[in-house]
Amino acid sequence: MGNGIPYFSLDCQLDDKFGLIEAEYGIKGFAVVVKLYQKIYGEEGYYCEWTKEVELLFSRKIGFPAGDNSVSEIVNSALKRGIFSKELYEKYGILTSKGIQERYLKAVQRRVNVLMLKEYLLIRCTQNYKNVDISEENVDIKCKNAYISEQSKVKKSKEKYSKEKREYIGDNTSLPTTIPNNNKEIDNDASTSRSLKFIKPTIQDIRAYCLERHNNVDPEIFFDFYESKNWMIGKSKMKDWRAAVRTWEKRQIQEKKEEIKNPYMRRLIELNEHERNDTGFISDIFSVSNNVESR
Repeated sequence: MGNGIPYFSLDCQLDDKFGLIEAEYGIKGFAVVVKLYQKIYGEEGYYCEWTKEVELLFSRKIGFPAGDNSVSEIVNSALKRGIFSKELYEKYGILTSKGIQERYLKAVQRRVNVLMLKEYLLIRCTQNYKNVDISEENVDIKCKNAYISEQSKVKKSKEKYSKEKREYIGDNTSLPTTIPNNNKEIDNDASTSRSLKFIKPTIQDIRAYCLERHNNVDPEIFFDFYESKNWMIGKSKMKDWRAAVRTWEKRQIQEKKEEIKNPYMRRLIELNEHERNDTGFISDIFSVSNNVESR
């Protein structure tokens, strides 16, 4: 799940922005926005990347047939009506909003550290949320800095040797002929990590691993998703595709649990199993809604 959260709050009384989406596209408009919320909160937590490739995979995952532009139209309408920030979408290609970020920070306020990218923020959070670490550098640079910090251990070892050398000179004793290497373990780990090269799996590889784990991960959707992202996780190259499959598997299990708990989501699951113009199905949704409100 990474930075994501296992569940999120959804107000009973939604504002006119959602009402207009539902008035324009019916229950499927509402369902698509909720599914986008699931994607945002469940993956990065406060935003999600939104490209043509991501849109195609998302549409396929929630059951829209090939060539159906409903998701694109609903997202454009949501951007126009302010459900998502149009400015950040046009500038960075992401979907987020002030409300999404505020709810995310409330959900993770007990975490020790929360990393957020400064350029994606729509709120001021440093004063109210002291556990937030606002990054002004991209992930790749931070990874390089992490490697440099390991090299600094070698530097400290050499400085220690220099100090010992001065002490030897002061005592007028013989000097050691070689610098002691107290970082063999670090050096070996670094050389091992450099020697390991990521090998992109085939759909058959993914299918075999999923069968081995007896999970419900769709190998083709998994492959297409990471193929569209050039097998990147965030801004870093993937290291272990099997670990990514396990993460995907856990996220599906968690999403299923949350959908079963929520009476609205139990009915929305059936979007993949019914015709979207089925008036009987739509009336069932409102029937569930009325029963919940009357309790």
